[in-house]
Amino acid sequence: MRYDFSWGFSFSGGLHIRVECLWRLLVSERVVLTSEDHAHQFGLPAPVDCVGEIRRCVEGVPITRATVRARTVDMSLDFSEAATLEVIATSTGYEAWVLSGQGVLIVGQPGYE
Repeated sequence: MRYDFSWGFSFSGGLHIRVECLWRLLVSERVVLTSEDHAHQFGLPAPVDCVGEIRRCVEGVPITRATVRARTVDMSLDFSEAATLEVIATSTGYEAWVLSGQGVLIVGQPGYE
């Protein structure tokens, strides 16, 4: 889901990630989509619909691995062999992402131990 200045990703089990920075989707280790692409036409027949494209690539595909780099809080979610969603922190002053769910609240804030 696209908000004014952030993105929301919902997963089974009631987990939700609100992303306040750059994200990109990799397929076969190639960047195929980024948060910066949304609503731009780039000479295509229609503007890029990031929500629709993400759903097309990973909806229903299980997350097989999730990693967070300790010092940068960059996050990587592997959707089986289908794709990888990378969340890349772009500010040291604001949280990059917030993971929430039933009894869970984790804030990805770069620059803190």
